[in-house]
Amino acid sequence: MSPLFRPHGHHQIEVKENVLICRVMGAWNAEQAEQFCASFTWQVKQLARQRWMRVMDMQDWELCCPDVAGIIQQMAVWEIKHGCAGRWFCHTSAMHRQLLVKKYAGLGFMELADSVPDALQLATRQLENA
Repeated sequence: MSPLFRPHGHHQIEVKENVLICRVMGAWNAEQAEQFCASFTWQVKQLARQRWMRVMDMQDWELCCPDVAGIIQQMAVWEIKHGCAGRWFCHTSAMHRQLLVKKYAGLGFMELADSVPDALQLATRQLENA
């Protein structure tokens, strides 16, 4: 079945050792969230069941349609079952922080960092000490 709309927004995923660095950009609709989740889950499966962490660069993200929240919530549950040791979020506005705290309540480790290099260093250190 083809999507109703073209994806709005963009993402990039880079893997550095056992850390997925996700850059999200623009205003997302459900189709973009589905594309992101498909790319993300494919990348996680390449890690061969190792513990890993996610770093989210939110600098260019503009929020999303209401139906995106459920898609991302499902991904958060999925990632816990597939070795996610935690999440770091960078470049978040005050509004983003409120949404993140609410969205990830009860879904494992979630922290904020000032920059992607800071988050990458903290995530790497945390994985080494686990």
